[in-house]
Amino acid sequence: MSEPIFPSDEELESMLREAKELKASVSLRAMGTNRMLGDLRLAGLEPGQAMHLMGAKRRDQLPEEGTMVTLSIILGDQVVSLDSPVLSPLVAAEDDTMFPPVLRLAWPTRGIELKRRRDMRMASADQAPLTGTLKAQDQTWEVKVLNLTETGMGLALPASANLPLRQKVQVQTTLPGGALFSCHGEIRHLMHMEGDALPTRAGVVFWGLPGQGQEDLRRFIQDRRTDRSQSLREPGELD
Repeated sequence: MSEPIFPSDEELESMLREAKELKASVSLRAMGTNRMLGDLRLAGLEPGQAMHLMGAKRRDQLPEEGTMVTLSIILGDQVVSLDSPVLSPLVAAEDDTMFPPVLRLAWPTRGIELKRRRDMRMASADQAPLTGTLKAQDQTWEVKVLNLTETGMGLALPASANLPLRQKVQVQTTLPGGALFSCHGEIRHLMHMEGDALPTRAGVVFWGLPGQGQEDLRRFIQDRRTDRSQSLREPGELD
């Protein structure tokens, strides 16, 4: 775990305003658990007092007031993490279905952690996941491949795939272009996401890939990087 840093009040507010303006992807995890709320964003700031988060649904199990949570923000090539207690949310009347709950967290006072995004197993929000299958314990489940590197992958699994850490698995997916990618590995990370059709997140580390599999994977990764770089260019940039 990296050591926390303590930015000045101005630096902290500037960073959070940037995340708000960019509509950066935000997730929330109650400390001491794997229960998580994803697909959130900063919607408002009360400098020195509170942060407002939108994206939660009425059906979500919201953390109770006073719960210590870890907030993670994807900001450029970094993931900013901070700990904060939950304040009372802004919730509309029960019959007002047009106004979703607004979560409120206390303004950060415990410092923040900065990590490289490439070291975090998170999906790229602007690129569609791949579909695939996972086999383990003589069963097969349909899964989503959220991210794929030369050493492992991040998966979204159904709740029925109640697999333990270190479970040996086989994953198959079809890469863009039609190449079948098959790998063996083991589960090293597990997390639960509230309100998702595939609520379990699993990080799988490869045991080793055959030569053709390595070549197909490297080509896929390079193509994705090229696609993302192109999508981030503003109209007229190449004029």
